[in-house]
Amino acid sequence: MNLVESYSIDGHKALVFDDVMSPEQVEKWRNQKQDLKFYPTVFKEKNNRQFFAGTNFAVTPVFAEQRETLFSTHEWVMPYLKEFDENIEYHNFQRSFLNRYTSGCHCEPHKDLNFMESNDFYAVGLMFVSIDDDTDVENNGFVLTSDDDTQEIIVPHKFNRMMLFDGRIIHAPQIPNCGFERLTYYFGFSNCSVMNSPKQEQRIFHLQQMIPGTTYHVDINNPISH
Repeated sequence: MNLVESYSIDGHKALVFDDVMSPEQVEKWRNQKQDLKFYPTVFKEKNNRQFFAGTNFAVTPVFAEQRETLFSTHEWVMPYLKEFDENIEYHNFQRSFLNRYTSGCHCEPHKDLNFMESNDFYAVGLMFVSIDDDTDVENNGFVLTSDDDTQEIIVPHKFNRMMLFDGRIIHAPQIPNCGFERLTYYFGFSNCSVMNSPKQEQRIFHLQQMIPGTTYHVDINNPISH
């Protein structure tokens, strides 16, 4: 386990690890990534209010089967989760998806939740999974910010680098400005809200046209190849 950084932001933990997937797991991902399709986020109105009007990027759900076929998640994730919080178990899975950011995309800084009870946990996982000749480029990292804006941590982009952080931390991606396509694997483990039904994941995506476990509405009729 290669822990490279540890932070505390507003009393909440954030950890950074390098070389998370093994060479065999990286090769499995490399051989399948080109087959993925991403879906543009769209605006939805409810009670005359727009949701995610400041959000513009492409995303695709990572369903239960893909968590293993694409990333072999169960083979490597638990030691890292235990390092973050010893109470986390694999059945606390909450959601997973892949985001695609390119020049012109936008994602507002946000928290995944504002409050938890004292015995609750919400671990957000984020892994840089772009495979290109030059993936360690500037302005493609991830930003963690304190509530009062006095602390800002920028975690630089690096392939196979993973962050685990408390969902109450304000966070946002840096958007590529050099034609680079940045792919990011997100997943969440929590005892606050658990979605562990593969059938439910499929239903939410295909019938509601949403990314399971999120409020992201997508246009499933206009996929983006990459």
